Amino acid sequence: MLILDFLQEWTTEAQLATLLAHEMTHATHRHAIKQFRDARNKTAFLAVITAGTSGLAAPLGALGTLAAITGYSREQEAEADREGFKLMVKAGYDPGEAPKLFLHLKQEVEEQKIKGPFFFSTHPRLSERLENYEALVHTQGQKRPNGIQNREIFLQKTSRVILDNARLDFKAGRFGAAQKAVEKYLKIKSHHAEAYCLLGEICRQRGEGSDIEKAKQHFQKAISVDPFYPDSHKGIGLIYYKQGQKALAKEALELYLSLSPQAMDRAYIGEYITRCKEGGKE
Repeated sequence: MLILDFLQEWTTEAQLATLLAHEMTHATHRHAIKQFRDARNKTAFLAVITAGTSGLAAPLGALGTLAAITGYSREQEAEADREGFKLMVKAGYDPGEAPKLFLHLKQEVEEQKIKGPFFFSTHPRLSERLENYEALVHTQGQKRPNGIQNREIFLQKTSRVILDNARLDFKAGRFGAAQKAVEKYLKIKSHHAEAYCLLGEICRQRGEGSDIEKAKQHFQKAISVDPFYPDSHKGIGLIYYKQGQKALAKEALELYLSLSPQAMDRAYIGEYITRCKEGGKE
């Protein structure tokens, strides 16, 4: 499960409970074992066919076997929907939150153009999950209105994961996903220098349109929130250098090194400071 990749999309504990209940059903109903046995039986059958056809069935057999193990069957997914829904409702969670999980995942998959064999990674399967849960809410969920959502506590408990995952997206070059996650984090914790600094770095390194000016604003906001957070000074210092404001760049970069004496990029930043002193060109 790529839970961390999609955690930033969920807004309630009930939505997380929906996913866990769905996956638990796959485990308790031994879906993976059934899929494995089915794949093994197909492989054995195709081996016999291959022997009788001088190997002509081998390529087809390989593809068929691969297709058999890339995901749960439609029947197994539907069973996990039904039984998982019963579990989350029985636990006291709000039934109406269940479809929202798959709506969030569907939107994320479409935005990020994600493709893969996971149950949430293909548009048709996600659409089926969404339709199944909407039907379950309509036929069974009305019996348990006003269930547990735990929105506020869920967001507080998962906020650090959202920011950490945003940093991973940023390092992987997924600037849009990273920015979206940081902006969500700042709605939860608006007074956070590290988040503003990361938002500034996203804009600075993307460098499209008005990104540089936005980056400068984010770094300035981070500094106003916490003037002792070193990376904000480095970020805005590098922007000043690019814009030819060498005196401001030197001041900001020197402050960065004074606040972070063990910085791994100390020599790299030192070169920029030297150029600023010499008035050299980039």
